[in-house]
Amino acid sequence: MFFFVTLSFFSVCVNAQAMHFKTYTSHDGLSQNSIYCITQSNEGFMWFGSQAGLNRFDGKNFATFMPVIKQKSGVNTDYSKMITALYCDKANRMWVGTTNELMLYNPSKNIWNVPEEIYPGFKILPLAWVTKITEDQNGRIWISTQKEGLFC
Repeated sequence: MFFFVTLSFFSVCVNAQAMHFKTYTSHDGLSQNSIYCITQSNEGFMWFGSQAGLNRFDGKNFATFMPVIKQKSGVNTDYSKMITALYCDKANRMWVGTTNELMLYNPSKNIWNVPEEIYPGFKILPLAWVTKITEDQNGRIWISTQKEGLFC
């Protein structure tokens, strides 16, 4: 019996697939080498949040997107470029958390919004450092922050 179990374990280990890792850095097109969060969009792109913006990887190349929101007055407002949380929801909206705020990004139109513009009544404390974003089975978005608690 011991021989059979040992032989079975050995055959599983021998057949295990070797993992291959490739390292990507700013030399490969990342905006910055410190990556804080990762998500994948419905189109299959990989998205990375760094200290210097949002990075999209198509399997070969990186593209960088900076959070800038055009206000109704026509003035552009810059937001924190340190992306700390990412989530692509069921409706393919990219939720982007930073060290100071929460934003929505529409990758197909390259448009940034604050959630209040899309969801009237939505409130999250100003200067909230967003640590995690997820969605439950009922479509509710959950946002955790470093000091201000949990929002839904």
